[in-house]
Amino acid sequence: MRNAKTNISEEEEKNQTMIDATPQKQLDQYEKVFSQNTEFYSTYNPDMIEEALISHLRDTMKIEPSKIIKEKYKIKF
Repeated sequence: MRNAKTNISEEEEKNQTMIDATPQKQLDQYEKVFSQNTEFYSTYNPDMIEEALISHLRDTMKIEPSKIIKEKYKIKF
């Protein structure tokens, strides 16, 4: 429930809730397998990152992901 006395917008509150939430998919221990620079590190919830990436692909770049893996944070496009 929102606290009416705070100056936080509903969107900011929703984002903070997502950041603090437990990831919906299982995360494995990171193992560097390939010597490529395709990874990044974040303190954000991985569900929030996945949602933002899919939204950016669809809305901004007009690219529809060809496959979104439900068990992993893996998107093919």
